Amino acid sequence: MAMIEARGLTRVYPGGGGIFGVSFSVERGECLGCFGAAGAGKTTLIRLLMGFVRPQQGGCAIDGADCWAFPSYVQTQVGYLPEFPLVWEGMRGVDFLRFYARYRGEHGTGRMGELIERLAVRPELRLRRMPLPMRRKLALIAALMQAPPVLLLDEPLAGLEGEEGAQVVELLRVERQAGRTMLLTSADRSLAELCDRRIALESGLPRTEGGEVPV
Repeated sequence: MAMIEARGLTRVYPGGGGIFGVSFSVERGECLGCFGAAGAGKTTLIRLLMGFVRPQQGGCAIDGADCWAFPSYVQTQVGYLPEFPLVWEGMRGVDFLRFYARYRGEHGTGRMGELIERLAVRPELRLRRMPLPMRRKLALIAALMQAPPVLLLDEPLAGLEGEEGAQVVELLRVERQAGRTMLLTSADRSLAELCDRRIALESGLPRTEGGEVPV
């Protein structure tokens, strides 16, 4: 059984954006990359998989559970990185991570300390004082620290360049080696090297990329 599955997934917004008839599956331990320009539908795809919005046609599932019918279960299985993380600017970084763990119903903070050190984040800073790249890395730590079996990462390199971007790519490579099932969405093709297979979205429509066969 696929860990992530989409079947004719369609969600169209009044302005004309969205996705149209997207189908794919991601097996356990596999990484699928979904690439496309801004507005191609990548974030809509992730939001459907998280159970935040309802498909108008088709459906999607995580670990066999329908994402819209069972969002609470789905979200316990997923480490989710949104493209634009919502954070409370008055919080210190460490307090945000502890809050996020409690929100997920977790006991303890898992790999928080290890990931903070690896990504060189200063958790004692209040979020309003953190540079944007550090905030992005903090949100990635929140997604990874409980070692969830599935990762849905929307634009994981957004706002990160040079050494900081390289740190994140190397961390995602380690997560792959640990057997996580991953869906990466990005406009940055440098992430393609991490992926077993790739699809592309153009105006919400899927197409093959790099000779890959859609599934």
